[in-house]
Amino acid sequence: MVRGSVLPLPADQVWLLMLRPATMLYVLRGLLDFPALRDRHRRIVEGESGTGRIRLFHLVPFARWSIHVHTVEPGSRVIATEECGAMFRRWAHTLRVEPIDATTCRYTDTVEVDAGALTPVAVPVVRAIFWHRHRRWRRLTTTIASIPADPPLPGEERRPSSIRRDR
Repeated sequence: MVRGSVLPLPADQVWLLMLRPATMLYVLRGLLDFPALRDRHRRIVEGESGTGRIRLFHLVPFARWSIHVHTVEPGSRVIATEECGAMFRRWAHTLRVEPIDATTCRYTDTVEVDAGALTPVAVPVVRAIFWHRHRRWRRLTTTIASIPADPPLPGEERRPSSIRRDR
């Protein structure tokens, strides 16, 4: 399954967000929680592995989840993981961001899942999770993009650059 979204930030800025566990917690908020990541502030690094509990809707203990980060490639802005847990024997996830122009990028999640005989039932659930993730990615990046890079000083008037005053 592949899901992509156009985001209103430069690819390099989204790449830095992708490396933060807090971003993963944010884009999954409302559906899943990974309590073990709440206090993690280090960036994701290639070769690391971990196992922890996940909570459904932040309340219901759901399953143990294991992840191995096998690729973190800054040049191509790609993270790839092998994961498993709950009904999933295998959850291969690739996250990628590519520039469209100086202020916009395309973020793409590619996931392959194997849930054995439950795979046909699991795929719609996976689609819903990634729909939610991309909706949250768009919200996060739109919020960040709306913050002025050079905020006005007190007493200064701020106009969007697209509005021009005719004299």
